[in-house]
Amino acid sequence: MNGRQYPADFLAQDAAQSIRDQVFSLLYDSAEVETGIQRALEFLGQFAGASRVYVFGSSADGRYSSNLYEWCGRGVEPMIDRLQNVDMHSDCGAFYRLFDKTGTFYLRVEDIHPAAVRKLLSSQGIVSLTVTAIMEHGTIRGYVGYDFCQERERLSEEDLKTLRLGACIIGVFVLKQRAQAQVDRANEEKIAVMDQLPLPVYLVDSSFTIRFFNRRMKGLAPRLAVGQSCYRALANRETPCPGCLLRRLEDSTEQSVSELMDRFGGRVAASISRIRWDGQEMYLTVCQDVTQLLQEHDSQVVREFLLGSGS
Repeated sequence: MNGRQYPADFLAQDAAQSIRDQVFSLLYDSAEVETGIQRALEFLGQFAGASRVYVFGSSADGRYSSNLYEWCGRGVEPMIDRLQNVDMHSDCGAFYRLFDKTGTFYLRVEDIHPAAVRKLLSSQGIVSLTVTAIMEHGTIRGYVGYDFCQERERLSEEDLKTLRLGACIIGVFVLKQRAQAQVDRANEEKIAVMDQLPLPVYLVDSSFTIRFFNRRMKGLAPRLAVGQSCYRALANRETPCPGCLLRRLEDSTEQSVSELMDRFGGRVAASISRIRWDGQEMYLTVCQDVTQLLQEHDSQVVREFLLGSGS
């Protein structure tokens, strides 16, 4: 292929295998997914002699498509800033109809219909392009494309297969990154809500490791840190506490359990419940200082009110 800048062994019969391994390595070995995707685009672009290689992602409702990542060859004008929130329900919606049953296409721009799509691509200086859809449960969630802005010989079927394989690998990582971003946004919303709670709360996993605590909890235990075991951080123990609420909850069919305990220089009503966090089952503990309440009122009545008459 014209423009290749990588070793000649890529021209051997196992070129697709070599490129697949290289693309996967660039993505998997990068500390940040974004960096890995950018490096993979550059690698594939130089291999293909492409003018641009890019990734588009669809909005949640599928109406809009945006250029998420882009690599450009020397002297090629970037398009990423121009191609944000493209309305795919307008005339550009016909772009998706270019894909064949395998989710790919390879066309010269002059042969593309309707005219609106052809005009959009021509305005970017594209002569020909090959695009592979990013599919999720049968729905197009984006695509990886290779633009060629100069006349060139037609890509061979073997070369197309190799470029599409690289695109599919990138697509997997893009879907993973976007899913993780959704989880992160959801967690940020949860954290914002918990930080505004009037009571101290903290979150642990099944191994007793603290995963989150809010500001009021930090006020009670200033040395508290994510990654510590709750029994060491809060009770200065080397093993889980006797009567551990987490173990009690794990052994029960209840959604939550509560107990009165001595903590933070007073009496605390603690309640632990199961929640989903970052796709995993976690345990949320809410603490309430009831020292004064117990002093001012009948302790048995208060206990029954806080924990339930069956406690």
